[in-house]
Amino acid sequence: MSVSVTKERSNPSKDGLSLAEVDDIVDRLLRGHYERKRPATPMEVIRAGCWSQNSYDVRRYVEDRWDQSAAGATMRTNNILSKASSVLKRLRGDEPGLVWKVIRRWTGDTICWAVGSREDAIGWAFTIFGWTRPGMERHDLTAELHGAGGWEQAVGLNMDRIKSVRNRAAEIRARIEKLQEEAQQLDLIVDTVVGASAQLASMVAGDAPTQDGAAA
Repeated sequence: MSVSVTKERSNPSKDGLSLAEVDDIVDRLLRGHYERKRPATPMEVIRAGCWSQNSYDVRRYVEDRWDQSAAGATMRTNNILSKASSVLKRLRGDEPGLVWKVIRRWTGDTICWAVGSREDAIGWAFTIFGWTRPGMERHDLTAELHGAGGWEQAVGLNMDRIKSVRNRAAEIRARIEKLQEEAQQLDLIVDTVVGASAQLASMVAGDAPTQDGAAA
């Protein structure tokens, strides 16, 4: 007797929406201007994770939801992303709940996640973290829209960053400890070579001929 196994579908939402909620938003998004009663809003699109910044997860979502060829999945994914892009043009930059990923412009290093408008997020990031990056100026920072989960999402992302930073600091300390051990071994080699050289020098001095031609 065969047992059918239902594949667990991929959920592109980064804001904790259920698959049913994501499906509803996507269906309304795909209907576009034909959806007159409840058109998909910019905040819904972001919360569903169905936009270009999340294109890989959107592709997985499409592949899991619809039984179609690879070409069909590509076309549907592109259609969702295209319609999402059109909807996001209506997004207000100061919409409550927006979460921004603040990065250093020239290096791409992540500084933190913050909420509010883009400028508010950059200003907060520089005020809190500016002193931790010597030489960093406010104009060095830029912000990318990440989600719409508000402070709760931003705090969670920043806490996750703490974990990764701690892990990296631990790795650096481990490397430093290993390098210190290697340095001690090299110092030991130097001391050994110096001692051996002194011993050889004394032996050579002991075998050196005296004024009457005999060895000392």
